[in-house]
This record gives sequence, C-alpha cells and structure tokens, in this order.
Amino acid sequence: MKFFNIVTTHKQTYIDDLIKNMSSSETDHIINLYRKISMVEYTNESGHECMYALLDKHLIEKLDQPYKKYAIKFEVIDITKDVIFDNFVKIKYKDCNNREVQNEIIQLIKEFKSNWVTKDDILDKILEKGIDSLTDFDLNVLDS
Repeated sequence: MKFFNIVTTHKQTYIDDLIKNMSSSETDHIINLYRKISMVEYTNESGHECMYALLDKHLIEKLDQPYKKYAIKFEVIDITKDVIFDNFVKIKYKDCNNREVQNEIIQLIKEFKSNWVTKDDILDKILEKGIDSLTDFDLNVLDS
C-alpha cells in the first residue's frame, strides 16, 4: 500500500457535469470503488479537485479506468516516502463544500503509518535523515 496525491486539472463543476452524463450503473460502480479507498478529497489552490489516497497497484488500475474513460486529466504522485520520512506534506485544504479537511488528512496519514510502515521503512529513514530524525512513532515501530 502506498500514499498518493491524485491531482486533477478539473474543477468541481466539470466533474459534476460528467457525473450527470453517466449511467446509473456507472455512477454506482464509481461510488463502490471510492468506498474501497481510504482517501480525503480536497480542492487545491487552483480550484481543481484532488485527493490523498491509500492505494495499491490493483486499486490504482481500477481508479484509472473511469478517469481515462471520461477524459479526466490527472496526475498520480507517490508521496509515500514523504509521509514515512515526515517530510512536508501540505494538509491545509478545503473540500468542494469549503469545509476544512486538515484533520481528515492527518487521520489518513496516521492510518497509513500505523497500518503500512515497517521497520525497514524506519531503517531507510535513519540512513537518509539520521537517527535524530526519528519520532516516537518511529521508535515504537522499531521496538515492535
């Protein structure tokens, strides 16, 4: 499982129009797919709809299909290392309803770290950033 930032070049109105033109079975398919994904949707500074999501290769492929079918332009950015290494990840965003999603993003990061970070990841962090970079979380992973 990896931590991704999926950035579209579309605003909410464009996505709403796409959804209106889908059949009910297509919308049901997408809704069911999104239910399987741990994610937080947000609107970036340009007003484009984006998400942070925990995905494996299988889920990326499933998500890729409807995006390509409806010509949704997007970029999938693997930020797993940044999350594991406690590098800066922007979390101050709002969703399409202008609701703060910072706490949801923090929870998603915690979910990822507690379920998917391994001792090897922490050892890699030590090699790259040094022993002083370790957090209490990292130390707990090493002790487990």
